[in-house]
Amino acid sequence: MNSTTLKYLLRSLRPVFILLFLQANVLTAQTDPKEQAIDDIKDALRLETQYFLQRDLRAWEGQWSHEHFVMKCYIRDGKYLEQKGWPVIRQSALDYMQAHPEPEQITMEVPEYEISVFESSAFVSYIQPDPIRGKKREIRLMVRENGRWKIGYMSTNYLTD
Repeated sequence: MNSTTLKYLLRSLRPVFILLFLQANVLTAQTDPKEQAIDDIKDALRLETQYFLQRDLRAWEGQWSHEHFVMKCYIRDGKYLEQKGWPVIRQSALDYMQAHPEPEQITMEVPEYEISVFESSAFVSYIQPDPIRGKKREIRLMVRENGRWKIGYMSTNYLTD
């Protein structure tokens, strides 16, 4: 193969090399699906807390599944409170927001989440320091609905030092 043929061949293959290079960059830039799920779950949890503290019922509702299985539990000072079903959970939040209409101006620390992601659900556990209510162990079961992560189960256990 002479140098003219080689130059012609390299020139004609240049678009192929460029496409291969671009495709390799796109593939390496894509986020791992589990990492993306973890980021989306953290966002959903942060927003649920933010909307509740802001007393934005409609936005808060959007972070929860409305399926029949949803449940919310609180454990504090040896007492256990359980709310089952979306209508009960929603009414409880509405009652609380009506009784305490002023938004809470709290800066919550970002906790270290322990998150296990499955196909359409995830288990989340973390310790949440709360300047008003004290330190809490939080557990969430997240469910994926229409491409969004939502809370299906919430447990708050107030910790004593």
